[in-house]
Amino acid sequence: MFSGPIQCSSIYCTSDRRAKENIKQLDESYCENFFKADVFTYNCIGSEETIPNIGFIAQDLNRLGYMNLLTLTPNENMKKENDDDIEGAQMNIDYNKITVINFMMIKKLKKRIEELEAKMGQLI
Repeated sequence: MFSGPIQCSSIYCTSDRRAKENIKQLDESYCENFFKADVFTYNCIGSEETIPNIGFIAQDLNRLGYMNLLTLTPNENMKKENDDDIEGAQMNIDYNKITVINFMMIKKLKKRIEELEAKMGQLI
């Protein structure tokens, strides 16, 4: 496993319908708990980087029901410290998937704004 910054010009994720199966549209309600997620600043243990990172805590997203935004990688140094931890596995967040959640929330907000604008138009 690599740990550290990666710099590249682009990253591609497979999205071709022909490479997928069991395709189902995600319900808007899926995003509701995401608003409960807290954002933190932190430093990675063992890193020489002094500028804090910004992000979520994987265990928090798991607790909120977003296990499909996480990946697990074997890491014998990861000991179970509380009920949210998995012994011998490191929990990682797939931030690419969070982009989709953000899009869904923006889409929902856009719809709500349009509804409110229509109501305002009726009042004028």
